[in-house]
Amino acid sequence: MKALEEKLVNAGMDTSSALIWSSFLTLWSVILGNAYNQLSSNSNWAAFKKPISGKPHENDITVGLYHIIEELVDKANIDDPIRDFEIKTEAPIKDANRRGSKSRRTDFKVKRRYPASISNHLSVEAKRILTKSDIKAKYLGAEGLGCFLTKDSPYTKGPIGMLLAYTFTTTGDFSTELVEAFVKLTNGEDKGSSLNKENTGFEALLKQCRPGTGLKPILIVHSSLIFPD
Repeated sequence: MKALEEKLVNAGMDTSSALIWSSFLTLWSVILGNAYNQLSSNSNWAAFKKPISGKPHENDITVGLYHIIEELVDKANIDDPIRDFEIKTEAPIKDANRRGSKSRRTDFKVKRRYPASISNHLSVEAKRILTKSDIKAKYLGAEGLGCFLTKDSPYTKGPIGMLLAYTFTTTGDFSTELVEAFVKLTNGEDKGSSLNKENTGFEALLKQCRPGTGLKPILIVHSSLIFPD
């Protein structure tokens, strides 16, 4: 966690915020990693895929992870810090100009409550990556990274957002290509930090400005999860 805290400070975050956010992201990585390990296990994955024709779509996987995450939080010991987390899926984003069905919806909205302190909010946008062309078209496109950079209903006005890639063993591990594309997009400004990579695939924390939006710069956490076929 100390290494991540230092990376956040180096990326421009003040020390007190970096301490809180590093704790928040580290715990979220544990929750996400445990849910991923459960869902992708041989027996669970076979049962999960049974009613699905072909490869699971983005929403199939997101909802599958969400149900496991709910159970993990509910079953945790009363003093476990993950019980301070509130996770929602398809949560509508509040916006001055969008209403109801036209509201943008984040794949995961992660909130952690702190006693006598402002809560942390993290919006997560997930994309299924089947080919290298999907990296630019989907992951780094208007419906991926663009969700955090647009002035029209950005997924978060806070300092950090997260992109989550779903890949499959037979289509290839695009982790390297994703990070390279990410770094190139940010002019080589890799503010990376490994976050329990063995569980979650968290690989990079990148500074991404939002020019012309009037919004503060945002740090984007990148993660990729590889599922069996």
